[in-house]
Amino acid sequence: MPLISRRRVLTGSVALVTGAALPQCRPRFRAEPDGATSAVRAVNAARSFAGSSLTIGSESGAQAQCLLRYSGPLWERLTGIRVNVVEMGLPAQNERRLRAEHEAGMANLDCASVAPAWLAGLVADGALQPLDDHVEHYMLAEDLEDYLPRYRTLGCHDGRRYGLFDDGDTLLLYYRKDLFEDDAVRAAFAARYGRPLGDPRSWSWSDLVDAARFFTVPSEARYGLAPFTQDLLWAWFQSLFTSRGGRFFDPNTMETEVGSAVGTRTMTDLLGLGAWIPPGGFAEGRPLFVVSTWLSGSAAMATFWPPLARWAEGYGPAAIGATSPSLVAGRTGYALLPGGTSHLAVGFVLSVLARSQHKEAAYLFIQWLTSPEVSLDRVMLPYGLRDPYRRSHIESPAYRALWPGAPDYLDTLEKAAERASLDLGLPGAVDYEAAFRVAVTEIGQGGGVEPAIQRMAARWDEITRAEGRGLQRRAFADWSRISSGPGT
Repeated sequence: MPLISRRRVLTGSVALVTGAALPQCRPRFRAEPDGATSAVRAVNAARSFAGSSLTIGSESGAQAQCLLRYSGPLWERLTGIRVNVVEMGLPAQNERRLRAEHEAGMANLDCASVAPAWLAGLVADGALQPLDDHVEHYMLAEDLEDYLPRYRTLGCHDGRRYGLFDDGDTLLLYYRKDLFEDDAVRAAFAARYGRPLGDPRSWSWSDLVDAARFFTVPSEARYGLAPFTQDLLWAWFQSLFTSRGGRFFDPNTMETEVGSAVGTRTMTDLLGLGAWIPPGGFAEGRPLFVVSTWLSGSAAMATFWPPLARWAEGYGPAAIGATSPSLVAGRTGYALLPGGTSHLAVGFVLSVLARSQHKEAAYLFIQWLTSPEVSLDRVMLPYGLRDPYRRSHIESPAYRALWPGAPDYLDTLEKAAERASLDLGLPGAVDYEAAFRVAVTEIGQGGGVEPAIQRMAARWDEITRAEGRGLQRRAFADWSRISSGPGT
């Protein structure tokens, strides 16, 4: 029996009753803009709400620490508004909870961290508040220009803004500079492969595979690559698949093309890396396994989100649960993924929820959080997981002085933002991703790649039918436009 999307039923019912989308009324704002910066404007306006409280939804664990330990308490001291933080589990659980609470008519949350991939679905549900009028009224226009170009429109869907970008989660390839610059290592590689080891900053896929194979000596617990989480596998699959010319869907019929020869080859190549990583390295979750492997010095390369750079330098790893000191401080280099690409893996915008009873105060809070001066403090916190996303972050003298390699790291992040592919952003995004994870599990249990990816493709077509081809076609066109280039 085919799936019936709750979203399709609900939005269909609204359309039958109204015949059209309900118009949005322009909000009446309590305060006029007062202050030289967006942060000061937000604080001054928010003081009229002193004595109230806001509830913000966040991914659980380390992601919530900035709100709990720094920005929440500081906001309360500045404005008199208390911030309650609700930890909602892993990202996919966050999306499902936001959708379920909206459908149930609940107003428990005022704002939340939302992955750009979820925007289309949550907007279709009516779960997010448009922010265009708030931005126009309260924010300095140059603050939007301060975003790196790739990130400026990632809170937008179908021409309207529903979130303020808050997390530059672009993936990097980390490598051991001391190994790659060692003359004896380079000579041994050239003798085995008949060509230079080369520079990871200009590698192809085959260069990565050969280097991973070369550095792997399981008997000595040395590996070419640190483990991959399944979040990283999904990100790399999307990046590699699209860079090879793959299309997720035919834009006219919305039949998926993920089961094409490109999809099969991409899955085969990606899971083939399992030969060069520690045992169990493709297990679900376990990000600390990746971190600890890198910090211990037992891998020549790793792929991860930006915080690994500062943890490698000993800047805050204990704050996220790492149990051993870094042995690779001063030895870590930074590169884009093979082919000179990157991928924005999850990332977050901050959104105000449509059922919030405190929309203006909630908006002022997220404007303050993402403002240039406050966000710079947040992306530099040793226990925080927000990553640079503004030009002022990249150029910050304070950040560039955190460790000797910080300028190279920040410059690499800027390049990554320029070249990052995006997570697939359609209604049902977490369901498409879940089908990928099932395929990876099936292959890991001994199933063939071709049958697994064909079942994945069939599942994708089922999700598309359940959501409604018309809705998915429009959302895919909007996602494709935003994906086509930074700041479009």
